[in-house]
Amino acid sequence: MGDGRETSWTTAPAASASPMRQIALSTLEYPTETRALVRLQEDMLRINDPKAFKAHNKPTLGLVIDRFSIEERLEAILRQAPGEATITDGFSWSTAAGYRSCLKKHIRPKWGSTQLTDGKPLEISGWLKSLPLSPKTRGHVGALLHLLFERAMPWGLMDVQRNPMELVKLKGTSKRLKKPQILTPEKFQELVSTLHEPYKTMIIVAMCTGMRVSEVLALRSLL
Repeated sequence: MGDGRETSWTTAPAASASPMRQIALSTLEYPTETRALVRLQEDMLRINDPKAFKAHNKPTLGLVIDRFSIEERLEAILRQAPGEATITDGFSWSTAAGYRSCLKKHIRPKWGSTQLTDGKPLEISGWLKSLPLSPKTRGHVGALLHLLFERAMPWGLMDVQRNPMELVKLKGTSKRLKKPQILTPEKFQELVSTLHEPYKTMIIVAMCTGMRVSEVLALRSLL
C-alpha cells in the first residue's frame, strides 16, 4: 500500500443486468482499507439514493447512520433474544433497540439526505422542540445526533471541529409529563394475587429491586 498502485473494486450485477463495472481507487489517495471502504459507501449511497448526495458529493448524515449501524452491529444485537446476548462488547439490547427506533422514525427521515456541513444548530434545535415526544425522549434523540457527529469526525467524513450539537440547548428534558403512579403495599399485594407464574415472580423481583424488564429477563437460575 502507498506505492501509487490502484486497487479495483468490482460490483456484481443482478441477473440480466448490464456487465460488471469496476471502480479503481489509488492507494495514494486511499492508503488504508478503512478510507477505501468509506469512499465505496459514499458511491453506494449515491447510486442507491441520488438525493442523498447534493453538490460536490459531500457526505450526508445518512452515510454516517449507515456506517454507525454497521460498526455498532445494531441489527446483529437485535437478532439476539433479550438476556441471551452473545455480543458482549457492544450496546445492550435495549440501547440498540432505542437507537434503531430513533434513527428510523426521526433522524433519518428528517436529516438522512442532509450534508454534514449543512447541519445548523438553530434548525436542529427547532426541529427537536417540534417533535411530538416527551422532553426526555427529545433529549435522547439529541444525544444520538451528537454521537453521530462525534463518529463522523474520526471517520474522516467531516473536519475535526466543535460538535454542532454542543450549541443545541434543550431545556426541561428531565421534566415529567405525567405524575408517576405509586402503588401502595395493599395495591401491590392485590396486583400480585392476580398473576400466574412466571410473571408473578418477575413482578415481585422488579418491584422489590427496581430492575428493568430486560434485566429481569436476563436472570437465570443456578439450580
